[in-house]
Amino acid sequence: MYVYDEKHNVWIPLRRTRAYRRKRRRARDHWIAAGLIMLFLPPGAIISLLLLMTFLTLTFLDESVYHFDEDEM
Repeated sequence: MYVYDEKHNVWIPLRRTRAYRRKRRRARDHWIAAGLIMLFLPPGAIISLLLLMTFLTLTFLDESVYHFDEDEM
């Protein structure tokens, strides 16, 4: 997905916007926390947590509706 920057007359990939990078950083932090929790869980719980985290990450980073301002790019 792309976003149009009227100021520079270019299309910018969604993944290069500040809002998406912020969401990706937040998802990374949650993965780190989940990884630390996994150290103390049995194998069955680790697999369940992996599947849950994968689902949550994909839904969180999905190409949803974003509000773009010029200072956000």
